[in-house]
Amino acid sequence: MNGRADVGFFRGYLALYFLVKLGFIFSGYDLYSEEAQYWVWGQYPDWSYYSKPPLTGWINTLTTVFPHHDVVVRLTALAFGIATLWVCFRLALELFDDHRIARWAVVILSASPFFILPSTFFLTDTPLLLFWLLTFLMFFRALRRKSARDWIYAGLCFGFGCLSKYAMFFFLFAVVGLWPSLQRRQGRGLLVMVVTGATLFLPVVIWNLRHDWVSVRHVNALATNGQEFSWRSSAIYILEFLAGIVGMISPFLLLLFLSRDFRQTIVALVSERRSLQMLLYPAIFTVAIFFLISVFKRTEVNWPAVTYATLPLIMASAVVRSRARIAAAALSILSLAVVAFLLFPVFFDRMGMPEVLPVKNDGLKRMTGWSALAGKVRELQSAFPEATEIFTDDYHTASELAFYTRKYDVHCLNLGRRMNQFDVWAARRLPAPRRASGIYVTAMRDLSDRLSYDSIRGQFRFPVYYRGQLLREFQLFVISDLWIHPPEKTSSF
Repeated sequence: MNGRADVGFFRGYLALYFLVKLGFIFSGYDLYSEEAQYWVWGQYPDWSYYSKPPLTGWINTLTTVFPHHDVVVRLTALAFGIATLWVCFRLALELFDDHRIARWAVVILSASPFFILPSTFFLTDTPLLLFWLLTFLMFFRALRRKSARDWIYAGLCFGFGCLSKYAMFFFLFAVVGLWPSLQRRQGRGLLVMVVTGATLFLPVVIWNLRHDWVSVRHVNALATNGQEFSWRSSAIYILEFLAGIVGMISPFLLLLFLSRDFRQTIVALVSERRSLQMLLYPAIFTVAIFFLISVFKRTEVNWPAVTYATLPLIMASAVVRSRARIAAAALSILSLAVVAFLLFPVFFDRMGMPEVLPVKNDGLKRMTGWSALAGKVRELQSAFPEATEIFTDDYHTASELAFYTRKYDVHCLNLGRRMNQFDVWAARRLPAPRRASGIYVTAMRDLSDRLSYDSIRGQFRFPVYYRGQLLREFQLFVISDLWIHPPEKTSSF
């Protein structure tokens, strides 16, 4: 590609990318349960929450100035995605001073699944990715300008990243890797950055101190709780983790590494530039840690995903230097095409090929039926005026019902499940047992013997269909005088 064609492809690609995203936003899918959960957090602003820091909840609080609609949540994710792509462009210019590399960094990042997911759904990774790249941008500017103000800016970005998700602390691997080459003045600036970020994060520490360190214990449980060790299980966990990394980065873009020229260019670039080595430190050390964890337990592939966010910059510089732009363009478009097919599986059904993406493998099935279920709950509450409250035993269901019924005090009863944010709220709101009447929504066909209530005035079946298949089935009980108890402190994490 020549320069003019390069710019034309960049603009056309971004236009296609945003059309695909906007098409999905207005396609009618309900919120993903994690999106709904973080939205409920936003209705109760706090200094932190059970499993995550508070920033995603705070952002949802700010968006309440807009109409109550799931499209607003998705547009928030898209807005953060656009901002992240812009920061990626600026960071590439900061490192390479080359608009061609900057454009290709944006294209490669936008085609990477680890970015596509949080820029489509409003998750904790959504602001995390933005502040991850912004911290690198401010950090490199501070190194170059040697200004105390720039170090403070870097610290603020780092702090907001920590307020997004605890994975932001993986950035410190970059600092550790760079530390031996820092000058004394740069070391003082780095201290200013860390202190600034730590000050911003201090309220989260205080909140955990007041709540028996629930977030720390939750994260520790995720990292350490596992089944009895076996070589077979260990091999499966490792293969799943490695395959997950490939899937998150993009199996198509990784095909570029089949080119010997591309690989040699990558090695040469990283060898000669200390800044590119710094971009790699978090990914290398974090993946190594989670690889070791995967030997003993199943490891979620999204945990280290933010550390991949700087890889597109290195790949972009290699694309330009090795003249692999045509291959990179084709693979980026292929990646976007696959994403489009996954976001609109109804196309396969209309073409008479539903087996291309069976319902069991369709990730969007988790975003179906929630608004209709909430409508059924409202209908029953109108028919039974005394059934004023809503109960369930699952936080996914509780979050979705809270959003779509606009009743933010849905009760998520603990019948032996793992602890979650609803238990934190219940401990605060429910100092003693009380009786309440309402609609109990559950996947159980019969209410558990562990529940104590006066009577069931009605039971209603609510099936959820997706792409012509029965997806799940809820039972809705109109229940009188249910005893609600404060959560037990012995709940598992």
